Amino acid sequence: AFYDRLTDELLGRGVQPWAALHHWDLPQALQDTGGWLARDTAYRFEEYASLVAERLADRVAAFVTLTDPFTVVAQGHVLGTHAPGLRLGLEAFPAAHHGLLAHGLAVRALREAGARQVGLANGYAPAWPATDRDERAATLMSTLRGDLFTDPLLRGGYPTALLNLLSERAPQVLEVVRAGDHAVMAAPLDFLGVHYTQPDWVRSRSDSRLGLEVGTVPDRERTASGASVVPEGLTQTLTGLKARYGDTCPPLIVTVGSAGAADTDTPDDGGRVRDDARIRFLDRHLEAVADALTQGAPVRGVFVHSLLDGFEWDAGYRLRTGLVHLDFGTLERTPRDSYRWLRDRLRTQG
Repeated sequence: AFYDRLTDELLGRGVQPWAALHHWDLPQALQDTGGWLARDTAYRFEEYASLVAERLADRVAAFVTLTDPFTVVAQGHVLGTHAPGLRLGLEAFPAAHHGLLAHGLAVRALREAGARQVGLANGYAPAWPATDRDERAATLMSTLRGDLFTDPLLRGGYPTALLNLLSERAPQVLEVVRAGDHAVMAAPLDFLGVHYTQPDWVRSRSDSRLGLEVGTVPDRERTASGASVVPEGLTQTLTGLKARYGDTCPPLIVTVGSAGAADTDTPDDGGRVRDDARIRFLDRHLEAVADALTQGAPVRGVFVHSLLDGFEWDAGYRLRTGLVHLDFGTLERTPRDSYRWLRDRLRTQG
């Protein structure tokens, strides 16, 4: 009911609502019965998508089924740094498969309810080897981050390199794939969301479960979250998707990642929030999108994360990502300098 009212308020103020059905969190009741490792979770997600669409599909412009499933699997099921805190290595594959199955089932439910546009958004990044000796590890990282979550949608199956790796090291996990699953996953998309923060700086590491470790690009400006500011990585990501998928690549919608624009700025004595670093970040990344456009990437829009400061997962309230500063005690809102900068740029450039 809250989002029903919110949708009407947004439309009444000239704002086009886009709704994301899942962004990392899962109901505890589903986690208790296996979470994304259980196939049944995909069917519960289908029901959820249907119920939401019944209330909102007549007014919401577009639905995102899953937001950044790579992080759900990598951080939550491989490394254990996010909920549910599992460290399964390659045995986390069922979580990826059931997530993608849930996406496909949700696409069907949303379209049956009259949804206008449906897509998925993943956390993409180029994999950069730290040295020449790390190129094989970087290729594997690229497969795990991007190809695993995109090939089934746009090519109708998992990448061969991944299937070979699983067959060699964890063949039992492939049993979760059933006849007809890939046809469900490959439901046509109206757009593909690109959630970008920074490139993966990859090193080989024999004592890790996947044989690699990922760090941040050295010798670059960093945000308050510790992320490296590498706008050319966004250009590479967008053009790379077009190069890999060609005519099957759907329109791309860019999400400027929260970690990339995070800071800890607060209002000064005059009530002004000066966030020059965020302005530089946005300026450079918008130019990176423009570069990708000139190279033929089918970019159709950009979302800036976010309008307001909020709770940022394992960073809590420490990192702030909003164009508008929010006082968590009083709920007072103060537009940052970046808010006015972006407004003025949009007005002058159209």
